Amino acid sequence: MPRTEDRTLKGPAEPDHALDDRKAAILEAVVTEYIGTAQPVGSGHVAAVAGVQVSSATVRSEMVALEHEGYLVQPHTSAGRIPTDRATGSSWTTWPSPGSSARPNARR
Repeated sequence: MPRTEDRTLKGPAEPDHALDDRKAAILEAVVTEYIGTAQPVGSGHVAAVAGVQVSSATVRSEMVALEHEGYLVQPHTSAGRIPTDRATGSSWTTWPSPGSSARPNARR
């Protein structure tokens, strides 16, 4: 009988670089909306946010990358994304003050 490989679950891939401006803007939009609504955030909503000047298809692609990097999760196939602890705390040094349009400063 052939032996199967031992398959262990691995965590999200560790990025080898800081987030680029587009991913940071998308992540900020997701975190801000999620904090306000406590609901998964879809790409259409993120694409409509000021500062995110790309199509919803591009947002979806970047959200998949952010998911692979451990910043977002998708609760189920048809849902939007929600931020992980990594997105809401450990990867950022400061958050903007309420009413500020400034993006959080990523650690490098």
